[in-house]
Amino acid sequence: MRNIQSLIDEALLAEKREDKIPTSWHPSALGKCLCGVYLQRMGVKPDRELNSRVRRVFKMGNLVEEFIVENIKKVAKIEEQVRIVIPEYDVTGYCDFVIETENGKEVIEVKSQHSQSFWWMEKKGQGAYEHHENQLWLYLHALKIERGSLIYVSKDDLCILQYDVMYDTPRIKERVEEKINILKTAWETKVPPPPAEKGTFQQKYCDFHQQCQQTI
Repeated sequence: MRNIQSLIDEALLAEKREDKIPTSWHPSALGKCLCGVYLQRMGVKPDRELNSRVRRVFKMGNLVEEFIVENIKKVAKIEEQVRIVIPEYDVTGYCDFVIETENGKEVIEVKSQHSQSFWWMEKKGQGAYEHHENQLWLYLHALKIERGSLIYVSKDDLCILQYDVMYDTPRIKERVEEKINILKTAWETKVPPPPAEKGTFQQKYCDFHQQCQQTI
């Protein structure tokens, strides 16, 4: 009898799309190691291919997002996968969805988490992650919408934590523009930004970590 896990992994591998070299910065890139982001746009291959577990994690995240969107559509008017273009920042991408409310339009960005991380976040009461705020702020900027929400979804039970993000928040704008300027300077000079600091999640999850270290 065939191993079910191997069949799932085989199917997900078959879904793999051809990797395209980015021609601009993506909003989510501001939360990553900026050196790795630069190398990716330069066409450098990652240190290694995605393993089966990481493919499953990404797929699960997509399934959670699809569940949220499909159910929200039943009770509210939304626009899915809205194109984002910010020429002055050289940023392009897509937001998850824009929802119509009695107070106007709002941008919603969905982030899935395993339950341990989700309930730790709820217990700490720390609010949304900064790099997610930066990402959502760029969507608000591009679409000229004043308010958005980051929703964190527990994969185990679909519980949700929701955090509002306002476009008129100077600290977020300052963070975004600082990172954009770093990437802009690197691209113009063809000198990669410094690698992410050791011990940070940006360094831990950088797909170009070994090559980033070679730029020092």
